[in-house]
Amino acid sequence: MGFARSSRVFPDRMPWQGQKDNLIDRFDVRAHLDYIAPVVSKPDQPATAEDDVLDMEERSMNYERYRVLAQNEFLGG
Repeated sequence: MGFARSSRVFPDRMPWQGQKDNLIDRFDVRAHLDYIAPVVSKPDQPATAEDDVLDMEERSMNYERYRVLAQNEFLGG
């Protein structure tokens, strides 16, 4: 399906990152992303103290994020 035809069929869709065959909703947040950075994992390198601090911060945030759900499940809610 060509871009001209697809824009008539899906008027609320737009090409994402200039790819005319990849249409997304015009209200999709991905339309505002200019660049998606690749995820770099380093499984062969040992964790540093900074990684441990970030991991503890992330665990703390997840605790606060899901605390109410865990409490409700515990209370039978």
